Amino acid sequence: MECDPDAALELQLDENCLPSTCNICAEEGLFDNLNVQKETTEAGSVCVARRTVEFMLVDEIIPVIACGLPDYTAAQCSGVPVPVDYCNGDYTPPPLDVTDNCQADSESTVSPIVVTGDKCAGRDDSRVYIADDGCNNADPITINFRVNPATITVSPSEDALTAECKDGNFPSLPVTETVCSTDTEDNADPVSDFVTSCGETTVEYTYTDECGVPHTFNRTVMVTDNDDPVIRTPLPADADVCDAPTEPVELCADDCQGELCEVASPIAQGTPTVCAGGSYTRTWTFVDGCGNDKTHTQTITIAGKQVSAPYASGEASCGEDPVVCVDVTPCGESETTICSNDADPVVASRFTFNTPSGTTATTSGICSEDPQTDGAAEPSVTKTVHYDDPNGCDTEADITFPSGCCCETDFAVFNPTNPNVGIPSQCFIQMTNVNIQGRRWGWTIGPLNFATETTTTHPIYGGAGQCDTLKGYLVGEATIKTMPGTPNKVEVSISAPFEVNSEQARFTVFHIFVGNDILPTGNNGAFITSPGQYGFTKTFPTRTTDAFTKTFTRTTKTRVNINSTGAYVVIHAVSALSCSNEHYDR
Repeated sequence: MECDPDAALELQLDENCLPSTCNICAEEGLFDNLNVQKETTEAGSVCVARRTVEFMLVDEIIPVIACGLPDYTAAQCSGVPVPVDYCNGDYTPPPLDVTDNCQADSESTVSPIVVTGDKCAGRDDSRVYIADDGCNNADPITINFRVNPATITVSPSEDALTAECKDGNFPSLPVTETVCSTDTEDNADPVSDFVTSCGETTVEYTYTDECGVPHTFNRTVMVTDNDDPVIRTPLPADADVCDAPTEPVELCADDCQGELCEVASPIAQGTPTVCAGGSYTRTWTFVDGCGNDKTHTQTITIAGKQVSAPYASGEASCGEDPVVCVDVTPCGESETTICSNDADPVVASRFTFNTPSGTTATTSGICSEDPQTDGAAEPSVTKTVHYDDPNGCDTEADITFPSGCCCETDFAVFNPTNPNVGIPSQCFIQMTNVNIQGRRWGWTIGPLNFATETTTTHPIYGGAGQCDTLKGYLVGEATIKTMPGTPNKVEVSISAPFEVNSEQARFTVFHIFVGNDILPTGNNGAFITSPGQYGFTKTFPTRTTDAFTKTFTRTTKTRVNINSTGAYVVIHAVSALSCSNEHYDR
């Protein structure tokens, strides 16, 4: 059997034979090829007509690309950049799923985000995802990325901070700067002004990290000061001076807490004077705010004015204080000698002569009441001599020196015209008709007449041994006045001592007897010539040159017994002259 290829076979295209997801390509792209063939089957031979249709599929539907990265869907879809951590290194964005209407599902990928570069500023980047189905259908999606700056942390040290006041600065604060898990040790600097004091203070520190970001910290710093203030030189040195300084002196010390100044006024130890001198100190003490102290002490030695103790110079004159002197050396000057006989009366008056304490004037240097030997020289005299210095540098000394005096026994004579003539002569030695114990020279005056008031004058002779006035000297006179009455009275007046060879004589003691007998009597009935028994005694410790008067009555002394029949008077004295008096040259 033959098949006719030219046989008109009408074969219609069945659209169901095309892929349902695709559109048929355009007509101009379609062509037919009709072929009839004989096919043999078990049933026999048949003619089979086949029509081959070639066509192009046209795909105009854009593939769908998923909008979103894992965990960042909202950011991507809204256009907000996807953050990229600099410290994590380069970042490879994950692929996006692509869905096509006729193509198989696929993925779109992009290149990695490289983070190298400026770690501090950060930067923006983007990637474009493209979904391409091969039919020139594409859907690009741009995803923005933000590479964030590197993460930097700055951690201050927790160690305690201390500062020395003397350093004048707070210490640095150690910090640890961490950049992407890498630590770097550095220091933060203080910005607070240094506090020059002691104790805790809050200090502000600042640190700028690698990216220029400032960091501020407040830390407690303990400020300590263990150093004493330093006193500025030159320091006031110890000194030897003549007068105590009176001006205050300022001294300053340097300390980390600032300048310390103090004015030290003189503070006396003892009491230095211009006379005695002594030591004097003044101290400057500096104490800072932390309790550290420093002192400087200056010792000032004052030489003072040196005044020697008084000393005798030359021989003493009877009745005159001896010439005494002191040596005076003012500080820094030459020695001078000042004496009691200085021509300037003001200077001479600075010396005073006194009886030594605890003694009496008659103990030493005074003619005894009854010299054993007429004309005997006194051995010595002791006086306390005081020098009154105008600066208060007084000195004093007990000085023993020859008195310069010779002493004489004195008696008032009975007969002023001829002392050796009397009734008998009234001289004790010549009164041989009476019992006299201890005969010696001297006179008794009387008997006195009380019939009327009578006045008689009797010379007083000294040194008239054996009642010989030619051997002696006239040293004074006594005036005796009888005053009748009830009772009768006898007034005895003693003149001032006379000059003997141009020298003023001096009386040291008087003994006066007034009674009805020629002399006082003793227990054995004999008359006594001892002056100490006369009843009245008057002493002159400083050797008088004055006159005096004494009135006697019946009751004046126990030995006085005056009646109208008459009375007797015995006047005894001791006088003193310089041993150099011409009287002793005879």
